[in-house]
Amino acid sequence: PAAVATPAKAAPTKSEPAKPEPAKPAPAAAVSHRASPWLLSLGVGSVQSGVSNSELQAALTAGNTGVTVSELDERALSYHLWLGYFLHPNLLLEGGVMQLGEYKATVSGNPANVDTAAAEAVLAKAYPVGGPGVALALRGIKAYGPWQLSARAGVLKSLDADIDLDLGNTQLQAKGEDTALLLGLGAAYALNPHWSLGLGLDALELNGSLLNLGATVSWRP
Repeated sequence: PAAVATPAKAAPTKSEPAKPEPAKPAPAAAVSHRASPWLLSLGVGSVQSGVSNSELQAALTAGNTGVTVSELDERALSYHLWLGYFLHPNLLLEGGVMQLGEYKATVSGNPANVDTAAAEAVLAKAYPVGGPGVALALRGIKAYGPWQLSARAGVLKSLDADIDLDLGNTQLQAKGEDTALLLGLGAAYALNPHWSLGLGLDALELNGSLLNLGATVSWRP
């Protein structure tokens, strides 16, 4: 009998390789705010003079001036304005203007017993110096979350170290110390990346110690 032909098997077809999906565009990088290197600070406070009425009177008496002093101001209103530039994230170079208050007093004496030259020599060394001054300082800043601690060191130059007191028909005039080392400590709280509120204590010597305690608002563009 004739052989029955078996149908030939179809050759297996190779599957086509999957086409690669078109590459998706990379997500846009997040835009980060770069802090400005500038910092502007404005504040108001109270400055305490280390020269008391009794201490000034003792100096005038020891100098045989014949002058009596009373009602010497020992506390005054102060203002300050600082503009700083960050040399490093933790180091700020600052220039500023400080108003250290006015210290008034009443002086009296018998004209026949008053030694004007001696009195002016005592006032030049012992009478508190206030008024405006310009300062240059370095301030180190360390952040702890929203809190910042800082320390300042610099120098202040008084723009008005003149001392003028009326003694009857006589004017006592002297020039006090006009340059001082400035040291300070501060703490601030950042409300947001641009604004912060703080408290600071600055100490300096101008014919006696001055302690300035002030509240500050700062802005960083």
